[in-house]
Amino acid sequence: MCLDCLASSTLFSCLGLQSGSFSWKKKSSQRQLSSQNMDCMNTVKCHLGCAMYRAPFKDVWSSFLEDYSGRLSLYILMKRPTNEQIRRSIPTSHQTELNDQWTNFKTEVDDVKELNSNVTVRAVLTRSQTQPGWLAKYSAKDMQSFQKRKPRPEVFAPMENRRKITDRETCASLRPAQEKISRPMQRDKNVTMTHDLLTTNMRLGPWFISLTRPSIRNFKLHGPLIITRILSSVVYEISDKSRTEVVHHDRLKPCNEDIPAWAEARMTEMFQCSKCEMSLNKRGTIQHFMFKHAPLDGIPYLCIKCNFKGLSEGKWFQHLRAMVGTPHREDSSEHSRIISKTPYQVLVGVDVVKVTSTMEEFVPDYDEEIVEVELVEVFQDEQQEVPTQDVQLTIQQLHMQHQEEIKNIEEKCQKEIKNINRKHNFEYQRFGHFIERQEKTKQGLQNEINKLKHKLKQLEQQETDYYNDVPLKKMRKFTFLLSALVVLVGCNSIKHEQEKEDGGNMNGRYLVASGGNQGVPFNDDYKSKGHEYFDVYSPEIATHYGEVFWTDLGNNPIPKEIIERFSGKVMAITGYEQDQVMVNPVGKPGLDPQNDLSVPINWAYNHHYVAWMTGKYSKLIKIPNPDHNDVSAHGSPMKWEPVDLPSAKDREYKNVPTSQTFSAGNGGESRKSFHGYPDGFAQLIDSPDKWHITPMQIDTRNRDCGATPQDIHNCTVFTPGDEPRQARFGRGIPKEGAIYSGILECPCTSRYGGDPAIYGSSVKTKYIQHHYSLVAEQSCKSYPQSATVCFNAVAMLGVKASKNVTLAISSSVIPSGCSVDLESDGTLTVSYNKFQSTKQCSTSSKRTGRANFDIGVSMKVEISDISTISLIGPADAWFGVGFNATNMANSPYTLIVNSTGVYEQQIGTCGTGAEHCPGNPLEKNITLLSNSVSNGVRTAVVTRPIKGLTKKHYSFDIKNAQINLISAIGSSQEFAYHKAHSAGIIVLLAEKEPNCICDVGQTGMLCETNGTSCDHFVKNCVPPPTGDVLSQKNPSCSSIGYAGGLRCCSHKRILLDADQPVRPELLRYHMKFRFWFQEYKVDNTKVSHHDLNRIYFQTEAWAGEYDIPPAFAMPGKPIPGYTDWPLNTPTPGTKCNGNCPYGDDCECMHTIEFKWTISNFRLIYAGGHCHAPSCFSMELYRNDTGHEMELLCRQVPVSGKGNIKENKYDEAGYIALPPCLWGDDEGLEPSVLLPKNTPIVSIKHNRNTKMGHYGEMAYWQMRGVNF
Repeated sequence: MCLDCLASSTLFSCLGLQSGSFSWKKKSSQRQLSSQNMDCMNTVKCHLGCAMYRAPFKDVWSSFLEDYSGRLSLYILMKRPTNEQIRRSIPTSHQTELNDQWTNFKTEVDDVKELNSNVTVRAVLTRSQTQPGWLAKYSAKDMQSFQKRKPRPEVFAPMENRRKITDRETCASLRPAQEKISRPMQRDKNVTMTHDLLTTNMRLGPWFISLTRPSIRNFKLHGPLIITRILSSVVYEISDKSRTEVVHHDRLKPCNEDIPAWAEARMTEMFQCSKCEMSLNKRGTIQHFMFKHAPLDGIPYLCIKCNFKGLSEGKWFQHLRAMVGTPHREDSSEHSRIISKTPYQVLVGVDVVKVTSTMEEFVPDYDEEIVEVELVEVFQDEQQEVPTQDVQLTIQQLHMQHQEEIKNIEEKCQKEIKNINRKHNFEYQRFGHFIERQEKTKQGLQNEINKLKHKLKQLEQQETDYYNDVPLKKMRKFTFLLSALVVLVGCNSIKHEQEKEDGGNMNGRYLVASGGNQGVPFNDDYKSKGHEYFDVYSPEIATHYGEVFWTDLGNNPIPKEIIERFSGKVMAITGYEQDQVMVNPVGKPGLDPQNDLSVPINWAYNHHYVAWMTGKYSKLIKIPNPDHNDVSAHGSPMKWEPVDLPSAKDREYKNVPTSQTFSAGNGGESRKSFHGYPDGFAQLIDSPDKWHITPMQIDTRNRDCGATPQDIHNCTVFTPGDEPRQARFGRGIPKEGAIYSGILECPCTSRYGGDPAIYGSSVKTKYIQHHYSLVAEQSCKSYPQSATVCFNAVAMLGVKASKNVTLAISSSVIPSGCSVDLESDGTLTVSYNKFQSTKQCSTSSKRTGRANFDIGVSMKVEISDISTISLIGPADAWFGVGFNATNMANSPYTLIVNSTGVYEQQIGTCGTGAEHCPGNPLEKNITLLSNSVSNGVRTAVVTRPIKGLTKKHYSFDIKNAQINLISAIGSSQEFAYHKAHSAGIIVLLAEKEPNCICDVGQTGMLCETNGTSCDHFVKNCVPPPTGDVLSQKNPSCSSIGYAGGLRCCSHKRILLDADQPVRPELLRYHMKFRFWFQEYKVDNTKVSHHDLNRIYFQTEAWAGEYDIPPAFAMPGKPIPGYTDWPLNTPTPGTKCNGNCPYGDDCECMHTIEFKWTISNFRLIYAGGHCHAPSCFSMELYRNDTGHEMELLCRQVPVSGKGNIKENKYDEAGYIALPPCLWGDDEGLEPSVLLPKNTPIVSIKHNRNTKMGHYGEMAYWQMRGVNF
């Protein structure tokens, strides 16, 4: 029964395997049976009881081994033996060997820092721990060299004597199953014997052992070796007839260029370069080999013009197509390349550690979770015998007994394995190459120690020599000097070792991703690569608890020596680091940087920052930001723009930028997120001299714990302070405590913007305001509900009524609701009729209207078959009016008037961050009738068709009888940056007919406590299918549902309720930046660094932020922004698994997507920006033909564990966000040039099972080149 059961697909499915398949594939490795799956484990143990020699099956099994004729398949569940099992079952010599193997393995695992004591370990043992003694002394490189020369006789003589082995078989590396091995085996106290491991009586295959001549003695002799083969996953399949071997293992390297069939079996997860120790996937390793090791005459396709290297003809022609218009196309492709067909050996297969879950919920450092591999005793007394017939009867009985049990458990097993796979998929990816990196670091430190010991030994020898050669007086003096030298060398070595451990970086080592790989072995140590640095500090920031600090800190000089060194030269900024520090002495940053004290992120939360560096050829200017929805300034009313000075025209490096911006991974993740670039890339700046920063910080330090340097060790476990009622969507601090402050998400409060759903209907901090507009329709769908509202609405439209009329009785002369009548003499009558009426409003196409701006500009518009426009403004300067716009960012059609005439222009067309550019002239569509001046006032009259000449020209539409306008005036007749600007509305009325005023919508007003200083907004949320935020009705899209975020987080605002006191204690600190750089050099046409252009997109589709509501509404606790959301229904954008909403296994994830295009851009750096603690992942895909949803970058946050004693940046719950890099550096995937209009898809995931989060962000802040 056991054999049948184990061979069945049902039990293999339960184990997470496929029958007859190799069990250590990447996909299946994450489905290995774990200790969580206890029911499934117990079932398997029951079925494998005979194989494990556990009662009551050991007698049955012993006889079965003795008497069963034919081939016997033995399945062994791997468990480590207890000491008692080893003592009873395994011969003394082999017991020592297994224990040594286990000890070595545990030593390797202990290199993983801070593994919790309740986490056990499973891993495939390395080859050196399982190969036979005669082969153990040879390294991997030695084994590779065997393929290049005849094997050494003293090594392979035993194998060749026993069986003729071809060169091909010899170089297949480990072959202990074919060697005659002699090993002492203690059968009893007085007898010691040897045994041979013969291929003639055994057969090994994936997960099974076949004994062609079974016996207890035979099994006892081979059992220990068999177990070690399985433990190391070195699996052989030996045919007794053909004497050939098929190797199912991805360590082995073929002897020649012909790749054998087994190498194509896709068993290898990682490959190792045959020339060095670099390990990566197959494609990455080939690229690495070609660029780092292959000689130029060995490259299949080498461009002699730009040194491009390609493996295939397709890559070559793709390179040529990318070089249209360059000298590449002037010569034929035959003359521009070197073609080589020289084959070369690239790869050596290597293993990767597999990880699965433990039963206890635990997340160790770097989120690795590993399960223990154990051996099981496989030896029994050969005296025990059971007839074969009884064995068969027992098998049949067991089969009947457990068949139903297996069927019932199968579904549960699959479900649990699926859950484990889903929960720990990202954790597996984070594990990355951590162990390899630790080993390299350990080896490097050991080398330094050995060098130091050698130096000290030389000094000691010199001291001895001197004692023998100099007089006593001089010797004493020399001894003193020598002691001082030794102390100096020792101190310097200690400092060097510390720098090596920290990597020379200000904030220690960083993790880096590349493509979908996390923690790749990229060298993030700036200093080790020869880069230099300088430090700068911001002016002091001082805040109260709950206070927002969000303002510009002005221009600040960089170090004088740097300014002088790079005057007239170019600096290549290769990266930067950021921290927030308290300084000593207070108020003197940089005086004693060794005493800088880092301020924990749960004291002062870094919401975001934007920094600039300018030079002597540029400056920053502060300009009003007319668009409060401008995401480039995070909604700030003012914004900074770098501009060139006139002297920039005369500089030497005209193609190098004169300023740079630093804003990537620029929030709570900033300190431990890498902000650097691969070799050969940098942010270039000509003659730098100043830096500038606008930080947004939120004070979250509970003042009961103190806020001074002396309090740094108080409340090291986060202790929340007061929070407003609206924090955490009104659900309060969880009963189990919190690892972050609710105020870091900028909740609206009873001081500003508090929602009536939280604070009650009488609150004045938020209310709904209706919008009224003139509509050229026969009647309104909704109209003002009172005469007062009607009259006020008309006044708000800029219509100055001559009289207001309220009908007291029904009338068929006046339409129902609110209407305006314009008489021929200009009289305006506003009427309100609350009664039903048959009178209809005007839909006439002949209309007129007038708009007046508070900057001295006015405009009159008359529309019939054509439109006549009169523009009135100052005579001594230009002025203009833009149509259908509220700010320049709308890029409106504009009429500009000066002394020479009237011109049509589309302004603000330079894109985000440059809306104040003059724009582009438009094709003429107007006819100038007059341009006259009287008493210092200029009046220009033009006519133009109703319909615009192009899409860029404004077209009048009668249905849109109310038009938003902007206006500006200049300082001279030349059109340039405006001196003043304003906005307004023009209402086009039909004469002698009633014009309806309708209720066309509503707006949420966010106000101070007493209902004053109100603000409102509607963001440009992108509709589907481009984005998700609008279709999900996210509250952040308008002030109607807004409950928290940047709009409630202005500078100096206190994020507490009005009845919560503001503590007087100040938290004082500085922002600190370390800029790493190299000198920019030019050698003829070659440059040392390429400048990285910045591109910026938002997954929230230009909303600037978005809310992540809790997955479910709770009884009696409505969700702000979704106040009427039904119970037991996931909120928009949320998907859940498990028994939701109240089950312990309920898990929910909120997701948004955004689609855009990129043209002719090669990504080198992609840094995301999201907020702790809910950020789960950010993914970037290309989606063009042939690359459908091909992953470009996956960013997986690394959460802090609270181990701040060893890592001051490890605050619990706060994240680092390793960026994606591409390039030729070790560990990185090659960069790819994205062609014109490449579709890009961004996907962002956040946890929201129980808690929601305001003001989340999902920015992609990327840099790259256009070649």
